[in-house]
Amino acid sequence: MDVPFEWTDCVVCGGANFDLVLKKTYYGAALRGVKKFDYTIVRCSQCGLVFVNPRISISNLRMLYGLYPDLRVVVDVFPPEKAFFGLARRKYLSLYLDPLREGTDGIRVLDVLCRDGSFLEEVRKALPGAEVHGFEFRPPFIERARKRGLNIRVGSYIDAIQEARYPGEYFDAVFVRHVLEHFYNPGAAVFEFSRILKDNGLLIVEVPNLASINRILFGKEWIVFSSPRQLFHFSPETISLLLTRYNLRVEGVRHPWLHYQLFDVCLAKLLVRPVLKVLARSGGGGNFLNSLRVARVTLSMFPLDPFSLVSALVSLAGAAVGRSDVVVVYARKNATRTLGASDSAGATW
Repeated sequence: MDVPFEWTDCVVCGGANFDLVLKKTYYGAALRGVKKFDYTIVRCSQCGLVFVNPRISISNLRMLYGLYPDLRVVVDVFPPEKAFFGLARRKYLSLYLDPLREGTDGIRVLDVLCRDGSFLEEVRKALPGAEVHGFEFRPPFIERARKRGLNIRVGSYIDAIQEARYPGEYFDAVFVRHVLEHFYNPGAAVFEFSRILKDNGLLIVEVPNLASINRILFGKEWIVFSSPRQLFHFSPETISLLLTRYNLRVEGVRHPWLHYQLFDVCLAKLLVRPVLKVLARSGGGGNFLNSLRVARVTLSMFPLDPFSLVSALVSLAGAAVGRSDVVVVYARKNATRTLGASDSAGATW
């Protein structure tokens, strides 16, 4: 059975002309009996945004996100936020806390897709006067976050932030950590972030970096290219272009180091890729493949993993030359205009 796809225009500039970047095959899809399907990644010929196009329908994309029995394993055994260690964790937290150190009494902070709430808990400890909020759509994470006593609102899907019904101009800071690239319509999401931010409020967006050394080294085997769930592949230039469309001004871009160890994950995928292909073709896909991927990625994050030192050095080199594994963009909401219906054109929920 064929997987339904749909074409979309560029979410940054509205362009409809694209150049082919590469073709990929997704194995273990488990979508209505489909073991695998092909998808393409293109580049907008006008602004340079790289994204999956055509993309699978939103109903099937929801099914892909529903294939997460392994999500419970990640939460119970090795929460993603605890994968950082020592200096790496402190440096990561500083990316978000440093801009908020002064005058934090009474400020409101939102973490979009807050996972199990461990990051928000760190923010609450570091900024005791702040009021922290989280948005999630995955039940295991929602349960864990609420057990921490956090204020969590729930949506039906990854980018259904509008379902939380936050008031306009409500937050002083919004954190969007490694989720914008998954949104079906990131333009609509950024429109909502801008709406709920106060004037001069801070939006911090963290995404995998298309211009990273890892992407250059691994080419089409870059881990971020490996799933059609990751719909958009941003560079510092294209993410900045997107944000400025929605009454936001970009104030800075940072290239952190010792982050998610994407070099390690990329190398791990190269090593296990032949095994994954054989299993998928023999009908052993779906949940088992997901579990295998999660197990390998989780192991790769331990400090004593044999790839960790190489990973750290590659990340450090990338950060030094402005080509780190991820890019963190800081943008503030302008106070000179009001968002209206025309601003969300093409950004239909």
